[in-house]
Amino acid sequence: MYEHLELIDVYHEVILLPLSIINFKNLKCIKIHGTYNGLDLSLFENLTSITISNEVEVIPKQLLIQSRQKLTSIVLYDFYFNCSNKVASDTWCLLNGADPVQCADNTPVLHSIQYIELRWVTCSSAWLRSLFGKLLTLDHEVECELKWCEITSCVEGAVSESSTSISATITTGLNDTITIKAYGDSAGLWETLHGLNVKKLSLFGRFDHYLVCT
Repeated sequence: MYEHLELIDVYHEVILLPLSIINFKNLKCIKIHGTYNGLDLSLFENLTSITISNEVEVIPKQLLIQSRQKLTSIVLYDFYFNCSNKVASDTWCLLNGADPVQCADNTPVLHSIQYIELRWVTCSSAWLRSLFGKLLTLDHEVECELKWCEITSCVEGAVSESSTSISATITTGLNDTITIKAYGDSAGLWETLHGLNVKKLSLFGRFDHYLVCT
C-alpha cells in the first residue's frame, strides 16, 4: 500500500505511534512537525529532503548513505544546540550520516547537502562557525537560512545583546566565499566568522555595530 509513497507531511496536531513510518524505501521527502518517537533513518534509501521538529526522537541509527541517496535539504524546528543538549547534537550527526560518538567536537555535513533551514533554533556562535567551516569545504554552494534564531555569543558580556532573534540567509560558495543577507543584527552571528578561512565576504541588509574587520 505504501511502497510507492514519495512524500509524507505530518502536521503539528498529529502524534505518530512509534515505528509507524517503516518500509518506505521510495520515500523522497519527509516532514514531521509533530511528535514522533522512533524515526529510523536507516530505513530510507532515496531520501532527498527531511523536515523535523525537536519533538521527533531519532533512533540512534545513521542515515543509510548510498551512491543513489542524495539528501540535499535539512530543515529543523525548535532545536537547541549547546554542550548540555546531547539529543540535538546527536540528531544533527545522525541526519548527516555520522556517528554521534565520533563527531562530538565538530558539526558534520553531508557532501550532498544544498539547503539547510534552522527555524526557531538556539545555537552558539561556535556551533554555527563549525557548520560554516564544513560547508566551505564542499565543492558547491549551500544556502543556510536562519529564521527567528537565537545565536548565543561566546564573548563575555555579550549575552544580553545576542538574545534577540535574527533571520538571515547565509550562502557558502566556492573559493571560500560567504554571502550574508541579514534582517537585524546579532553579535553571535558575526562571531561565527571569526577564524573562518573566508576570502570574499558579501553583506546585504542592515548592520549596526557588530561587524569588525581585522
